[in-house]
Amino acid sequence: MFEYYMVQIPPNVSVRAGRSEGVAAAYLGEVVGNFADQGWEFYSVETIGIIETAGCGCLAALFGVKPQHHDAYVIVFRRPSYVAGQTAPPTQPFRY
Repeated sequence: MFEYYMVQIPPNVSVRAGRSEGVAAAYLGEVVGNFADQGWEFYSVETIGIIETAGCGCLAALFGVKPQHHDAYVIVFRRPSYVAGQTAPPTQPFRY
């Protein structure tokens, strides 16, 4: 049996032109390493679709405002649920 913890990450990593090679992997490695130090195993990266509607929906539809679709990216970590002394979610010493 496992317990799971999800961390939403930004959809893009900003870098200077010409310096993008390996940046995403380094970023993900930093996040995964931080949680691994706290006993969490990297499990997967998932994409979750979000549909954002404007206002109450009635007025938005009247004025032709369409729902916006966005993707959110979540890193999933897991650990055995029997880990003694670690019942709280991991700390996050830096922003993702």
